[in-house]
Amino acid sequence: MCHHEHIVLDSRANKRAKVEKSEENSRMKKGTTTDAIKECEEKKKRSSSGMDGFKNMQCLETLKRLLVHPDGVYFKKGKALMDLERVQRKLRNNLYNKTDQFAANIRTVFRNVMSQYPSVHEVHRTAAKLSDLFETKWKDLKGRWLAKENKLEKEESKPN
Repeated sequence: MCHHEHIVLDSRANKRAKVEKSEENSRMKKGTTTDAIKECEEKKKRSSSGMDGFKNMQCLETLKRLLVHPDGVYFKKGKALMDLERVQRKLRNNLYNKTDQFAANIRTVFRNVMSQYPSVHEVHRTAAKLSDLFETKWKDLKGRWLAKENKLEKEESKPN
């Protein structure tokens, strides 16, 4: 092969690569546009206060326990409107104003799954089990947050 043929082949390969890259970017944009728009709209809707960083971190940790649980696989990237990974993205993007919004989305995930399967089905039973696990952890977190808030209020009301 002469030098000129090599340059022509390289040029064709570069053009093909650019076309493939452009098509790939187009496909990626089409697949994520709806989610990106929804998340941007949610960000605009939320107030500037948002959930405090400490509570956000604890919610993330609670969610992580559900995601890494051996049965958590049933609740990742679901076809439903809400799954645990979507909750995780919303939490990481500070789209929750209150901890109760986060908890409501977690409950929605489990409720949706349980409504799609009969109570004797393994996935239904797993959703119920992880839901109970979440509720136990959630009750504990809310109790600790309340105790911390009460302690702070008492300290603020003490005279100097």
